Amino acid sequence: MKIGLSAQLGIGLLLLFAVLGILGVQSAKTPLPQSQATAKTTKSVKSPYLRLEKQIVEYGFYTSQGEWISSRTNQGKIILLYFWATWCQPCREMVPKLNTLWHKYKDNGFSLVMVSLDEESEKIHAFMESKKVALPYTYLPHAVITDSELVAGIPTMYLLSSTGRILKKTEGIISSEQVELEVLGYLKKR
Repeated sequence: MKIGLSAQLGIGLLLLFAVLGILGVQSAKTPLPQSQATAKTTKSVKSPYLRLEKQIVEYGFYTSQGEWISSRTNQGKIILLYFWATWCQPCREMVPKLNTLWHKYKDNGFSLVMVSLDEESEKIHAFMESKKVALPYTYLPHAVITDSELVAGIPTMYLLSSTGRILKKTEGIISSEQVELEVLGYLKKR
């Protein structure tokens, strides 16, 4: 029995799709980078996102501890969203100060979301460890951030309301004292 060329191509494509898992052969559950406390569990993988719509910043990332944080999980808190990189000297100086700020106000309705634009997570981890910074962070290679209105350069800091509305955007260097005054001012207004 002869099989036509289109039938041969169809069979070939079906085999290729099956091999590549496109037909749903692979499991939807994949292990995530996790802390030691949750190392034995698995979660559905979510795709990181960052977008700006009508002065509302929406985001979702996995942290260095494997925890999913997003604008929804931080709802009700004043959020400091800080974009930085290990190769940025002013950023390197600010990170330990932000760590202190986070520890001081994290139980008072304040959340700090550190987003590194480094290309390699190992560099970030080594830097954070060397500075003894113990706060959650994430990294998004700069190519992932397509909205140049959101992050045109680093450091860039957003202070967001409990609903994700932009309260203040700062590009460039700002003192940690000024950041703390602004955070305190918005925490008191909540």
